Amino acid sequence: MRRTILLLSALAFCACVAVQFNDPDPGRWIAFYTAAAVVCGLEVLGMRRPILPWGLLGVSIIWSVVLGVGLDVAALHRGFDDEVIRELGGLVLVAGAMGGLLVTRRPIDMGRGAP
Repeated sequence: MRRTILLLSALAFCACVAVQFNDPDPGRWIAFYTAAAVVCGLEVLGMRRPILPWGLLGVSIIWSVVLGVGLDVAALHRGFDDEVIRELGGLVLVAGAMGGLLVTRRPIDMGRGAP
């Protein structure tokens, strides 16, 4: 079940990459969603990279705080018509996926390596 969810997450992040090409700032979002897709894909294949999900989780949290500091009441009323609100939504999705990935990980058996 975990592998299925990770595979679906990887595919969803690939879809997020596809819709970024008409974004005002596509480069950083394409890189960000691609990194999330790669982390989920590596986990599905059993090729764990312990630092990658932690790194994306940290970047998501810090970036969310930076964007959130600039929010005003008017932006909150505009909701998803506001670019910053949509960007915060993407950051929350990646943070949730990386957090879920980390919480559901089983410890690696030191004698056998990754399962």
